[in-house]
Order: sequence, then structure tokens, then C-alpha cells
Amino acid sequence: MRFHILGLVHLPVSRKYMACAFTMKVHKMCSMLMSLGHEVYLYGAEGSDAECTEHIVTHTLDDIRREWGDRDYANKWSPSDPQWDIGYDWKKENFRADFDLKDYSDTHKKFVNESIVQINNRRKDDDFLLLTMGYYQRVIAKNVNLFLTCEPGIGYTGTYAKFRAYESSALMHYIYGRENPGGGTCDGTHYNRVIPNYFDPKDFTFCGEKEDYVLFVGRLIRRKGIQIAHQAATHAGKKLVVAGQGATLWDGHKLASNDFSIEGDNIDYVGSVGSEERNRLMGRAQALLCPTIYIEPFGGVNVEAQLCGTPAIATTFGVFRETIEHGKTGFICDTMDDFVKAIKASADLDPKYIRAHAERYLMDNVKMEFEKWFIDLYRVWESTKGISSGWSWVEPEKSDVNWPSVFEFEKSWWAGCTQNGRNTYVEERKQIEYAGHMQLAWGDPIVKWIAGRGSRILDVGGGQVSLLLKTRNLGKGSTVWDPMPLVNWVKARYEENGIEYIQKKAEDLDATGFDEVWMYNLLQHVEDPERVARQARKAGKILRVFEFLEHPACLGHPHVLYKKDLDNWFGEEGKEVILSDLEIWGNENFKIYAGVFDGN
Repeated sequence: MRFHILGLVHLPVSRKYMACAFTMKVHKMCSMLMSLGHEVYLYGAEGSDAECTEHIVTHTLDDIRREWGDRDYANKWSPSDPQWDIGYDWKKENFRADFDLKDYSDTHKKFVNESIVQINNRRKDDDFLLLTMGYYQRVIAKNVNLFLTCEPGIGYTGTYAKFRAYESSALMHYIYGRENPGGGTCDGTHYNRVIPNYFDPKDFTFCGEKEDYVLFVGRLIRRKGIQIAHQAATHAGKKLVVAGQGATLWDGHKLASNDFSIEGDNIDYVGSVGSEERNRLMGRAQALLCPTIYIEPFGGVNVEAQLCGTPAIATTFGVFRETIEHGKTGFICDTMDDFVKAIKASADLDPKYIRAHAERYLMDNVKMEFEKWFIDLYRVWESTKGISSGWSWVEPEKSDVNWPSVFEFEKSWWAGCTQNGRNTYVEERKQIEYAGHMQLAWGDPIVKWIAGRGSRILDVGGGQVSLLLKTRNLGKGSTVWDPMPLVNWVKARYEENGIEYIQKKAEDLDATGFDEVWMYNLLQHVEDPERVARQARKAGKILRVFEFLEHPACLGHPHVLYKKDLDNWFGEEGKEVILSDLEIWGNENFKIYAGVFDGN
């Protein structure tokens, strides 16, 4: 089988950057697939040392330095200080990355565009495309359009692909719940799998001799529970050794980052460590503390410690009940008293048993679970060609948008505007700018009242702040059609202005007889933009449109829109305009599509 694997934008896929869990997962995935005899094509930054059939360079180290490096990089870099090769001291801080899908950096655009071109130059219809960062790479997948597009290591929530392998059962069911906003029971998907994270045996050697300290390894953020680790170590009378990126202060007594601080004579901060030092620290520790506060997708350090024969002591949130055998390979804790007792009891656990338990997560074992999954998926592809008896009814639907997740994202965003301390000014100000491009006449250009002229108007997707609220002399029966629930004060505004609110998806639009239909910044948000566009045109005599073109996809905006498609859907040619003066967003450039079309 042939695999196209997407690397990362901000780092080469190299063991040099082992502090980045995503980088190491891609690196090891390449090795596992190659060991199974597959062809592997890796796409990403120069400097990769991953084993593969071909490494296709999509952007350079210079691109990374230029995008995320410090201005005085050239004065600081030297061959003896190699962490500066990406333009900043990554061993002292978390990796700098570009995760703003609403405004891709130039380097991110280069990675996306070059990946699309190079994959399409090499692809065959039965190839696999492995996405390593879910929604962040969806725009590539959409433009490559391979049936066997998979997310093989989901330890995040921004997932969308039809075929998914989650790192833990806890995360899989958490995401199932997020994607079922209506509540009640959820249906599973046969070709979703739980396949755990995987580890190279060369990186972790067994050590049966322990020293009198406990260890914390990870990003230096409050949600990783470092304060809990320090309190537990202090109450147990132990030294706490801390390793990880992100410290802003260490003076031998006080350790701080951007969102926490701890201080005491029992702290020893060793910074970001390489594989050899990590192995030594884990092997010699009496226990590793993983007091994570959030729902931990996998928390790889707990398995890494066990591979060294060291027990892991963790909270009950997320994966830990799957990876830790309570009382044998570590402890699951609910209270501070539990943590203190666990630290004291950890000295009595058998290091050999702990190591044997953790060997389940070695690459040679986990790769066979991936092999089974990929074979099953390949049979699905064959069944679509009539070649095998795979479960052909699992074929993807026309739309690959995970609508429940999109809906939940939008709902939570609007809840923030209307309930949780923000107001709707920004959205309303943007809509005024949209209105001008939709050729809406201002009845009062000073205070921006739109002249309704007695027209019965349908606003599709108007949501909480429809432009109808800024329109005077509305015709009776003017309506907003949108799936979002309204809070009471928003609902009252519509009622006071005689505007009907129909809470339904745009795809279910079946209205007719309106004088005008308005839709603005809508089609990126819906499940089936073509259906919505064609239905809207049938609903009224005039259709006014404003949409953003070629804007990168993300969870709330799962589609990238192109002019040729919109012209086809609306049956007329709209205008494509570059805007550099959208007041509310400053001086950024946006490509937009606008038009006034004949309706039904």
C-alpha cells in the first residue's frame, strides 16, 4: 500500500525536535509503515530525518525562521547552539506555530499549496492520505480528494475525517458526545478505531534502581497539574524534579511560566531534556506524576515512565485508567491525600512488572494494529469498485463536513457573544460593511439604517444579529432562517421588530414568495453550500450575496469557496473583489464575492 503523510508546518519531522509530540508521532509512523513494506511519501519542511520512500520538501528552514524566528536570530545562532536552527530557542519555550486558520501565514500557505500540487502529482486512487493534525490539514485533503483519507493519531478535538483512529477510548467517546449535541445515545462507527500512541524501544531502557525523587515531565502549564505535583511531593517529603518547555523564571527556588508559579527548596528544574537525559531521569525516579486537570487524550509520559520501570501516578481524567493498572503499574488519584499515599506506596511496586505491562505500547506491537486498520479500510475502497466484499455501506456521504461539530462550534461562539460577557458589536459592524457590497440602499447613511421599502425579506443565516434589525419599513412576514437557538433578549428584539425567526438548517430551506433573499458570510458555515445557494435563489425575486473567497477552512468554516462554483450555483456571474479596508479588521486583505441576482 502507498501512504502520503503530511508533516508539520512549523518543524521538520526530525528526532532533533523530540519535545514536539506531533513531530515524533509522524517520525515513528513513517518507520512503522516502512518496516511493514509500504511506500511512504512524507510532505513537509526541509531537514527531515524520518525513514520514507521519498521526502518532498514543501518549505524551507529559512521559511520557518522568517515566519516564527526572532529578529536577532542571526546574531544568536551557532553550530554549538543548534536549537536556534528554527530561529528561536525552542528548548526554553513552547514551539511557535501557526494555528490561526482564519489567517494562514505565508509559510502555512506555501506548505498547503505545495502539498496539494505534489500529492496530486504522485497519487493513485487507492492511496492513503494520513492527516496528522485534523482540521488544520483539511484544505489539503479536500483538494487531493482521496477516498482513503484518515486521521491515524487523534489526540485532539479538531477532527473531521471519515476514517479515524483515536489514541484512547476516553477521547473517542468524548468526541462522540461533542458530535451529538442533541444529547441521548450516540451511534458508533465501525471503521473508527482506538489505537494507542506508540514508542521506540531504543528510547527507553529498564532501570530497577530508584533514587529519592519524583518527576514531572511536560509543558509547563497549569492544566498539566504542576502545582498539584509540587504540593504532593512536598507533603510526601520528596524532591520534585521538573523537565519541560515554557519556564519564564527559575532562580533555584521559584519556578514560573505564563500561568503558574511554584516555589520551594525541594524543586529542581532541569529545562527541556534530550532523549538520553529523559531516559535517565525517568528510570531513576521513584515515580512520575501526571496530575493532569483536563481530559487527557493520552499523556505519553505516563507510558514512557512505565517503559523505564517507573510507576505513573495520575488523575482519573481521560486516558489514565486505560494505561495505568492501579496498584500495580501506578496509581489513579482523586484527592491530595491519594497522591501523597501513592507516592509513598510507589516504592513497593515491581519495576519489572511495570515494564512488561508497558511493552504493549512499543512500535512493533502497535504497528500491527495499524496494519489491521489499514487493511480493513483498503477493503472498503475495494468494495466501492466491486473488487471485494468490504462494507460498502460505509462509503462517505456527499459532504464530509462533520455538521454536529460545526454546529456546536457556532453555538458556543454565539453564546459567548450574547451571554458570556462579549457583545455583538463586532459582528454587527462587519455586517454593515457586507451590506454595502450587496448594494443595499441606506435610508439614512449616517446612522446606517437600510431602506426596506416595504419589501418582504428573507435573511438566510442571519442568526442573532440579522441585518433586518437595521432595516426600516420592513414588509410584513420578513423572516430570519437560522439553526441557532436564541437567548431571550435576542428573541425579544426580533419580536419587537415584527421579524419571524425560523430555527432550521439552511439546507432545509423551503420558503418561497419573498421580495428579496439576503445571505452574507453564510456558505462557509453550512453542511451543503451548493444546496443552500440553489434553494435560496428559489425563495425570492432578488438574491443578494456576500461571501469570502478562498478563505482557509477550520472547524467553524469547513468549506473553501471559489468564484467558479458560486457562479455555477447562482446561475449568474458575481463580482470578485480584493478588500484591504474592512474597517473592523484593520488593513488585512480579503478576497470577497458579491452579487445581486435574479431569483425564482
